[in-house]
Amino acid sequence: MISLQVLESLLSTDAERRQVAEAHFRSTPVDERVLMWPAVWEQAATNTPSSTALPHMIAVLWRRDILTSTSNSNLGALLGPLQQIFCSTAIKDDKIRGAFGHCLAEVVALVQTGTALEQTLQGTEALVRTERIGH
Repeated sequence: MISLQVLESLLSTDAERRQVAEAHFRSTPVDERVLMWPAVWEQAATNTPSSTALPHMIAVLWRRDILTSTSNSNLGALLGPLQQIFCSTAIKDDKIRGAFGHCLAEVVALVQTGTALEQTLQGTEALVRTERIGH
């Protein structure tokens, strides 16, 4: 499991701590990691709400995993979680929202189905309307 502790260690200035974290990170197969990111994001949003480095790193690493994943079924399962993250009012920084938007765009592009694109559009529009009504 990729934990917040591992991610924080990846950001460490302590080279030994960072190397241990990198080895642990690499030991988890990409197709497993790609499905772990929604839970990791949830932990980060709950436990480090004021941090911008950690959420941005999650988005960047998640996008990299999306691009190297070999399982389209895993990618399709990410549409809902990525839509929710992208539309979340918890994200105050536009750069972080943009980074998650890139993840969402990569998933849609890689899945390459008209249905996925239509579901993404409809789901995102519905979530945006819900978020606007809620505030």
